[in-house]
Formats: sequence, structure tokens, C-alpha cells
Amino acid sequence: SDLQTKDLREAIHRMGHSDPQKRASAAEAFEALWPYCTAEAQARLQLLRNQDALFSSFVGHQHLQQAARQCFQQNAGSRFLEIRGNPGSGKTAAATELLKRAAEQGFLVLGGIRDASLGDLSVLQRVFSEVSKLGMVELHLPNAASKSLGLRWGYYQQLVEQLQQLSPLRLALVFDDVPLHSPLYELGRFIGQLGAAGPELFWVQTVAADK
Repeated sequence: SDLQTKDLREAIHRMGHSDPQKRASAAEAFEALWPYCTAEAQARLQLLRNQDALFSSFVGHQHLQQAARQCFQQNAGSRFLEIRGNPGSGKTAAATELLKRAAEQGFLVLGGIRDASLGDLSVLQRVFSEVSKLGMVELHLPNAASKSLGLRWGYYQQLVEQLQQLSPLRLALVFDDVPLHSPLYELGRFIGQLGAAGPELFWVQTVAADK
């Protein structure tokens, strides 16, 4: 109906609001979109409802060993760690240590620490190009993502489906200095929330602490 269409339009607008104070939270976004999703889409979104329980995140180094141990104890799917801290706090050094641990656990370390300070997805295209050189699979980024958060989730799902093709490689990817709320930051969190249902990889991103 016209009323439902208006409600959906308002829900999507709130998720992409330019004012962070007026932007819908993750929980509010789910509630707004849920009635308009197909059964298949609802099944996928259900995996993301409890975002805090489905990925590990820590500030500084005090929880590094515990968070890494939990990741490597996971039998399958996406392992995600986010390291937050002020400039010079040792985020990159911690990420380097995690990369070594990932190699010891049998992950393929491809490209080392990647500068992700632009926050866009071009760094992921470089990963795809490096994989292509290994002769495994030819991958490309889908068409550009929409500015709407609801539609960006659909775009991230397309990227996840591409990354699923890399699962036999068990990649370890480390992205350094990822800007908060950038497309790469959002994609990392999206992948981390999938947990065991996500692609077989170890994803680490360092992020500057909130000011």
C-alpha cells in the first residue's frame, strides 16, 4: 500500500541520515526492514540480529590473546578482529602479531599489512587481483554500492558471495588504519557478524579510537 511504501522509504532514510544522532541504530534498522523482506532475506538478516555476540572487538592490547584464541578455536567461517586505539598505540604491531598467528594456524597470508586509510573497497579489488595471479579464481567487485544503508547490506552480501569462492584458500587479510564508518569498515563488520556462516577467512582491521 502507499502507507507501507512511505514507511519503508522513511526507514531507509533514517538508516542513512547525515546526522549520526538521528541515524537509526542496527536494532532499529532490522525492525524497520524486517516486514518488507522476503523469507530468504529474513533468514540472512537473522544471522546479524545480535551483532555484539557474533564478532570479537577490543581496544588496545589487554584482550589480544583471548580474542585471537577465540577466533582460532572457531571451526569454520569468518574470523573477525577489530583493533582500536589512538595513533601510536601499537595497533599495527598488534595486527602484525595476529598475522603471524594466522600463518601458524594454516591461513594463507596474502599481501601482508594493507594500508586501508582511504576506506574504500579498492583495496579489496587488489586482493582479488592477487588471488587471480595464483590461478585460483577470477573475481571482481560488483557495481558501486548505494548510499542507502539498507541497499548497501545487499551489496555487501554480493561481496560475501564473491569471497565465499576464496574459502579453500583460508585467507588472512589485515587492513590497517581503516576509517570509522567507511565502506571497508562496514564490510568488515558485516563479514564478522556472519561468523560460521561467512566465508572461510581471517579478517583484521585497525581503527582509530573514537574521539
